[in-house]
Amino acid sequence: MDEQTKELYAQLDDIIAHITGASGSLVEILHEAQQLFGYLSHDVQLYISRKLHLPVSKISGVVTFSPVFKESPAGQKNISVCLGTACFLNGSSEVLKAMEKKLGIEVDQTTPDGKYTLHAARCVGACGQAPVVMIDDEIYGGVKPGDIDKLFETV
Repeated sequence: MDEQTKELYAQLDDIIAHITGASGSLVEILHEAQQLFGYLSHDVQLYISRKLHLPVSKISGVVTFSPVFKESPAGQKNISVCLGTACFLNGSSEVLKAMEKKLGIEVDQTTPDGKYTLHAARCVGACGQAPVVMIDDEIYGGVKPGDIDKLFETV
């Protein structure tokens, strides 16, 4: 374990010591751990389970249940295809399929080069522009499957 990783685990120890005992402390600890490490790897989940004397299956259950928690590192760019009602009715599922094909990954995966992570969003609040793709915080409206290559020229 390198020095930086040791320091992160030391910070996690401090967080656990400060939060433990409070109602809902597991979720708060997981949030803080994700902030530190960027995601909740199996090793981090196992560490937390040992520190809290909880089965790792309980930790994993919380992590996999909530879409807030990530078990793998995110890409440099986060791409979200909205699947809300307006977007879905305007073809966002086809946009998502085209995006998966273009990137060679599925939803909630990261490209092997670490550049992109693909997400399916429930609603991004831009229904009037449906179907919508978000790349990081930038919204692109009226996206069609044939627009995917052009979209990547801008990012």
